[in-house]
Amino acid sequence: MESDEVGYLNVVLEDNKLYGYPDNQPKTEIKYESKDRFNFETPRGSGTVTFTRDSQQQITGMIVMVNGNALKGEKVKQ
Repeated sequence: MESDEVGYLNVVLEDNKLYGYPDNQPKTEIKYESKDRFNFETPRGSGTVTFTRDSQQQITGMIVMVNGNALKGEKVKQ
């Protein structure tokens, strides 16, 4: 995901667990809550990740809610 507010937020699947992390930051596990919605906890607080989809149900981006702020970003293939 690329966002003007935070730059890139990487999302990876490792050992059947989903992780997210900004560039040059430690990975944080993103835990399943419901379809397209996940939650996470960091030392700075907790939040949610909601993946957005197009009409073909392909993931196009995400909305990260943390400390009451919504950060929106578009999917970028690297």
